[in-house]
Amino acid sequence: QAEAMNQTLAQGLSGRGVRTVSELLAGTRERQRALREERSKARDALKGLIQRMLAELGELGQHTDRFQNNVGRYADAIEQADSLESLAGTVREMVEESRSVQSLVAQTQARLTLEHDRAATLAQRVDELEGELRRLS
Repeated sequence: QAEAMNQTLAQGLSGRGVRTVSELLAGTRERQRALREERSKARDALKGLIQRMLAELGELGQHTDRFQNNVGRYADAIEQADSLESLAGTVREMVEESRSVQSLVAQTQARLTLEHDRAATLAQRVDELEGELRRLS
């Protein structure tokens, strides 16, 4: 666009030339505004994504902390077991909770992987938009 404006101005100042340059500048300003808006939306989406990832990690931490606390309770229950049945019940409960935590961890890992990929895509888009804004400036 700058090249087109230079060519128009090189032909000499005329009403038509000034109008053409004015229209080119207006188009450039509009494109810059649209790029800034898109960049802002991409940044906001990236920030939201990071916040969701942090919340997900916090939730996972709470679950694993509870499991860790329960492991101590299970150890006490096993130590105090007075029959094979009570020991089997404790072990069964421990295995079920262990599977639950394992499943939660796997689900969280899958979601975080997807969100990481989305974050990388958004970050790349922000970089592209900033590059285009630099070219238009």
